[in-house]
Amino acid sequence: MKVVVFNGSPKGDRSITLKYVLYLQNKFPDIIFKIFHIVSVENKNENEIRKDILENLLFEIEKSDIVLWAFPVYIFHVPSQLLHFIEIVRKQKISDVFSGKYAAIISTSIHISGTLAINYIHAVCDDWNMKFTGTFNCETNDLLKSVYREKLIFFFNSILNTIEKKYELAFEFAPVKKHEFIYQKGHKVISIDTLQKKILIITDSTDKESNQHFMTEYFSDQFTVRPEIINLNEIYFKGGCLGCLKCGYDNHCVYQSADEFTDFYKAKVLMADIIIVSGDIKFRYLSHVWKLFFDRSYFFNHTQPLAGKQVGMILTGEVSHIVGLKEMLSNYYLIQDANIVGLVTDESKNSETISRLLGSLADRIIYAAVHNVLNTLPSEVIAMKYILEDALKNRFGFINYSAYRYYNKNHKFQKTTQMYGKLVINKILILLIRFQTIRNFIHPYFVSSILKKFNKLLENS
Repeated sequence: MKVVVFNGSPKGDRSITLKYVLYLQNKFPDIIFKIFHIVSVENKNENEIRKDILENLLFEIEKSDIVLWAFPVYIFHVPSQLLHFIEIVRKQKISDVFSGKYAAIISTSIHISGTLAINYIHAVCDDWNMKFTGTFNCETNDLLKSVYREKLIFFFNSILNTIEKKYELAFEFAPVKKHEFIYQKGHKVISIDTLQKKILIITDSTDKESNQHFMTEYFSDQFTVRPEIINLNEIYFKGGCLGCLKCGYDNHCVYQSADEFTDFYKAKVLMADIIIVSGDIKFRYLSHVWKLFFDRSYFFNHTQPLAGKQVGMILTGEVSHIVGLKEMLSNYYLIQDANIVGLVTDESKNSETISRLLGSLADRIIYAAVHNVLNTLPSEVIAMKYILEDALKNRFGFINYSAYRYYNKNHKFQKTTQMYGKLVINKILILLIRFQTIRNFIHPYFVSSILKKFNKLLENS
């Protein structure tokens, strides 16, 4: 039996999520595991799979029994690199090779909204006519605990049992309908006074004849002062977030002097009072360029740089047919204490209605900015905040020191569970990491010590 593994972590063979796969490889020596690192598969021109890999990739999938997706959760979804790979597979029209294959997921996170990422991959498997068998979703370091190693083996044995007995498996996600409506740009302009509020519209539109472009233009026409519109495709990204956590101490991204993103984010996004997200549905999500934006913004760690900002969304495509998409996009802003004013889509397929909604959103978002409106949070965001606070307070404050410092200074730590032993260690490391020489030692030591624990486990298994 053969398993093809798509390692969606940008860390490649240093990925902790991959260690779960390697553990299974050790425990099931009669099964062949063929691992593809997503970061090594894409061509540098970013529009196709490397030609020297493509033929072998298709061959291995064709000969496989199981396709195993392994990835960490980055900003409520899969990493931008994995999202881009899936875009490429569809654009190159090679998804047929996945048809009929059994599929499963191994996903790691700190349990902040990992379900949305898992649902996305599951839905992709359904779209590609795969037989989805299940998910192993755990916290990053759970493999170090014997109870989770037992659960992982049980999970994989259940997949093997499903294949052996040829169980029928139902699709859970309906196909996304083709969206063919053409929006006719309205003529009525409200001429709303911006009241000196700075509006930034961020788009990824590449087609000036698209609904996305015309709806965004109509929205911007409503104001006496035309908002600034920035296209993400015109910003140079050297790469996606690496998950290296080197931004954890002082919010300095490793790409900072290598591309344009951090300067753009600080000069434009942070300076805006109002942010408008303009996107088009691309294969059950926005484009991978939008995911690049979300992932790379992590260089501010969890310091809530968008707190108090008013956010509106203009999306085109079958938004309501994609489970969790609206929540996924909203949560990115809500967990930072920004305010979601509204969402306008073209799903009504009525140009007049859409134009009125865009005009209303323009008026409402100025009102919200002037009056500093901040709505109550949904329960899932409150739960995510507690998980995050617990992680910063008890375990990862020293490696995410900028976030710990922010939470402490702004009295954001609530009455989370205190794990006193880890809490003491965390506080000691937080004190030590203020010294540059110690900080230069602790970060690489932390990363290598974690990997050593997993590597030792794999050696013993």
